[in-house]
Amino acid sequence: MNSLKNENKIKLVSFDIDNTLIDFHTFKSNFKKIWEKYQDHNEVILTYNTGRLIDDVLHLIETKVLPEPDYIISGVGTAYLQL
Repeated sequence: MNSLKNENKIKLVSFDIDNTLIDFHTFKSNFKKIWEKYQDHNEVILTYNTGRLIDDVLHLIETKVLPEPDYIISGVGTAYLQL
């Protein structure tokens, strides 16, 4: 089993949105605050991989529920957007 060393730094994270990053019913999340606290200290690429449509994800970003990612994979993998 490999341990995390400098040469094994995380370079990409990909998250589902509903009930992972935000509560599906209330749209509450503390992920944006946590991500922004650490994003300047790393070079990790942030990706959302969701069944939602791109416009839904963009709305969550515009309303500051979620931070802007580098990529969005949406519509259950049928659409892709690089920001």
